[in-house]
Amino acid sequence: MELKKLLRTILSVVMAAALVFGSVAMLAGCKGADNNGDSNDKNNAAQYEGLEKEEYLQKLGENNLSAVIDSVGEVYGEILGGLGESNAMDQTGGAKVNMTLTVGDPLMDLLEQAIFAGEAPVDISFLQEINLDMDVGMKDQMQAIQMALGLKGQHIITANLLMNMADSVMHIGLPELNDQWLKLEAGETVPGAITGGASSTAMLAELAKALPDAEVLTKVLDRYLALVLAELDNVDQSTEKLELYGLEQECTVLTLKIYEKDAMDIAKAVLKAAKDDGDLKKIIEDVAKAVEEMAGQDIGAEDAYTDFKEAVTDLLADLEEETEFDTESFIQLDTYVDKNHNVIGMKLSMPGYGDRGMVYYYSVTEGEKFAVEFAIPNDTQNSGEDDFKFGGTGTKKDGKTSGTYTVSVEDMEILTVKVEDLTEETGTITLTPDKDVISGIVGGEVEMLADLSLQIKLTGDGIELNVLGDNQLLLGIALKAAESNGPALSEPSNAVDVTDSSAMEKWAEKLVLDKVMDNLEKAGAADFIELLESAVKAPAEDMSQPNPNWSDESWN
Repeated sequence: MELKKLLRTILSVVMAAALVFGSVAMLAGCKGADNNGDSNDKNNAAQYEGLEKEEYLQKLGENNLSAVIDSVGEVYGEILGGLGESNAMDQTGGAKVNMTLTVGDPLMDLLEQAIFAGEAPVDISFLQEINLDMDVGMKDQMQAIQMALGLKGQHIITANLLMNMADSVMHIGLPELNDQWLKLEAGETVPGAITGGASSTAMLAELAKALPDAEVLTKVLDRYLALVLAELDNVDQSTEKLELYGLEQECTVLTLKIYEKDAMDIAKAVLKAAKDDGDLKKIIEDVAKAVEEMAGQDIGAEDAYTDFKEAVTDLLADLEEETEFDTESFIQLDTYVDKNHNVIGMKLSMPGYGDRGMVYYYSVTEGEKFAVEFAIPNDTQNSGEDDFKFGGTGTKKDGKTSGTYTVSVEDMEILTVKVEDLTEETGTITLTPDKDVISGIVGGEVEMLADLSLQIKLTGDGIELNVLGDNQLLLGIALKAAESNGPALSEPSNAVDVTDSSAMEKWAEKLVLDKVMDNLEKAGAADFIELLESAVKAPAEDMSQPNPNWSDESWN
């Protein structure tokens, strides 16, 4: 009997989790409203006409969650394709990536203090901008990487890498230093860096072949979604004016209550379908067989589906024996729907909680203005306190979203989020922590960090991350990416084997630093390099001179 009580508890928790995630999914998948508050899906409004409240809720769930399932299927398909093709090293193509690291003046002052413990005797402004360009390509199981390091836009040095995935051989070239390449074979200097990667990607490729394709996954998810929705029949309907941050919107509220018996009925419907599901049978058998082949030993793959079916049958039999249920406790889900059948809010609650429930999300729109709020209340009373809350207001116009939001934990505001002209490809998001939070982290007031913020800029072809202090740039990283055919590099025939010490000595003797030093001088680093060289030479010269205070007796 204790086992059955435990099972009931688990089922209730699972249902609560499913509803929470289902709520988020419905919100993510529902059609938004345009600037006039009209639905972007008007043509489908007729499908809701004449439906009873239970059917209406089921149709809303079907439309919104099916859209989410389709999106999940697309992402899954892309990942699966990557495992089966990219990781199998069969694809051709490449990408160019540019990264620029910028050090702002306030942080540069601190850097000078850290290096020189005072005023810098030489100019180190060349460190204010560091550039890294990468061109990566893959063709015929050969991966080529070309990296170029620069300072303030001045090229300094290039590093070329060629990795033959089929033969597990890596070549490294440093053209500014030496014309000869270095060669590393599997089992040498970096054992497993090549063979381990190749074998693991091959295993992932084999596993990908056993996994269901996106179409099958979507079909299975849709099937079980329909089973769950069909059991949701304890629904009440009302109207309400949803008010948020001074905005308000009329909506229909669909209140669903799920008691223990309802949860049991849903579980039984799912188990009955799973027991004789041909798609599940194939998925289990294929994955079990692939895992067994990768393990290289008998793990009972042929019995995997039989074991699964027996476990489902036993669990279903236990559920069928249950005849007594808790009729007082229930999980309640309130779904807020606007006049155009868009889901604009969700609230999950249970008996004993206040009016705001266990967790809720609301979104109210008035023309171009909107307000959103997500919160987790922290008690069962209507005190208005929250464990967590995110909320604020904004506008959406011409496809661009702007707004200001705050994040609070236990009613203490810890973060402000400002969004400016945000689209899928461009816009700015600024995250500003509360001053007290920063002070607590660094252990006191730091002038430069008084108004610390992180600025995220989407530029269309890349992204910029800027750390600001008192509205001044402290540190910035700019990333840009574009497709390419990869660098034009070919495997050298006279590379130096890194395990041949004699050959490596000769390679080192041929190192030429002139090109790199010239580049450093052009970047403005010559004085700093000279200072470093003198600092290194001084202790060595001191050690080479006899100390007049030493005597033979001092060593005894």
